[in-house]
Amino acid sequence: MVECTSARRLDRMQIHINRNGQQFGPYSLEEVRTHLAQGSLLPTDLAWYEGAAAWVPLPDVPGVMGAAAPPGPPGPPPPGSAPPGAAAKEGEKKKPAYKQERVPDDIFDREHDVEADTAIYNGFLFFKNHIGPMYLFSLVGLLTLLVGVPLLFTAGPLLGGFFFYFLMLRRKREVSIGMLFEGFKRKFGHMMLAFLMPILLFVCLHVPGFLLMWYGKYQFKRFGVMEDLAGFIKVLGDLYNLFPRWFSGEINFNILMGNILAVLSSFFSGQGELGFLMQGCVIGGAFLTVALPIYFFVSWVFAVPLVMHYNIDYWTAMQLSRKAVTKDWIGIAFFLLLATAVILMGLVIFTLPIVACAYVVIYEDYFGRKRSAELLPNWLVWVFIGLGVSILAALGLALFSMVLG
Repeated sequence: MVECTSARRLDRMQIHINRNGQQFGPYSLEEVRTHLAQGSLLPTDLAWYEGAAAWVPLPDVPGVMGAAAPPGPPGPPPPGSAPPGAAAKEGEKKKPAYKQERVPDDIFDREHDVEADTAIYNGFLFFKNHIGPMYLFSLVGLLTLLVGVPLLFTAGPLLGGFFFYFLMLRRKREVSIGMLFEGFKRKFGHMMLAFLMPILLFVCLHVPGFLLMWYGKYQFKRFGVMEDLAGFIKVLGDLYNLFPRWFSGEINFNILMGNILAVLSSFFSGQGELGFLMQGCVIGGAFLTVALPIYFFVSWVFAVPLVMHYNIDYWTAMQLSRKAVTKDWIGIAFFLLLATAVILMGLVIFTLPIVACAYVVIYEDYFGRKRSAELLPNWLVWVFIGLGVSILAALGLALFSMVLG
């Protein structure tokens, strides 16, 4: 019982750092260990925590260098060098502490093998430890998102604030409902653009894509394209007396192109004389309307959180997200499919927090502080395998129906 109590006290301990008079933090014990391993904190740094009588070398803090005795009874902070917030009035609650971070240098050196089921499971474990704050924030956040996301211009900052709350909770920092609007305080325009750019690209790709499929499936006939173009140019020529030489060779040009198209279309038996062109338009249209949007949506899935977390511009965030996700694009894509299935399996208010937690777990692995993941129980492995097979079967059936249709 005493050991469990000591472990909980160490887990909740907030550590302030002093390096040459410059103060940082507070950090949790786990964060201090991570920073020490990465070299961003040094053994020569001084530290203070609740219960310490004075600033002490960082390695002397209980739990930093391994198992150690739990912190003693609270003592007064060292005079003249009180950590941030220590001089607050008695009874006044500390404000959430957050030190602006910079993008880690090793992002592109990290190896990733995203397992969607393991990510969902670790997201559930994260959620289970913070059920109260999760549901309260998700209820308020979901209502706000339902109003703000359709406005598009506020969707990016709102989603950034939603993510920031879960990230701070993951790092055991103080959180508040007001964090939902944190995105309006930092790089509002860039978060808005990070959200809108994929939508704009989606529209820009779908317009020509649908036109290609429409013409390829229903409108192409022998000489149809050239006749329409020639007719349009002839109208201009009649009005402005232009292109007289072009029209003198129009018939010969149509005959030549007709013969070329007839030869090429022979490679697509049963498709007509412009079959190859129709086939190409349908394939090209499907590529523009389906393949490219899916690729960019998955590749830019971390763009808004990167702007929020590291306070960078939207284009840099989109590039970072795409380059990092490319290392395991299939894994991220399947995670998004599985996450969507989990959300649809139950009420959004119950499943959305779990999926959001899993999303933050993967984000930390890619762009934050890498942590060891809990392995899935065997019975849950089979549950996720069944769910994954169902998703793939549904997608295959839908694709097969589209091809036959």
